[in-house]
Amino acid sequence: MLGDLSLSARGVDRTLVLEPRHFGALSGLGQIELQRGNGDAALKAF
Repeated sequence: MLGDLSLSARGVDRTLVLEPRHFGALSGLGQIELQRGNGDAALKAF
């Protein structure tokens, strides 16, 4: 929400360490990667 994709990605990474199948974190990671222009990484996250 603040536009800090790096900070958001770090939060997602931490969540996925604790729960690798966390749907919300994976969805968020996909959205982050889309905003970064990384379509392949977004598809992998989704």
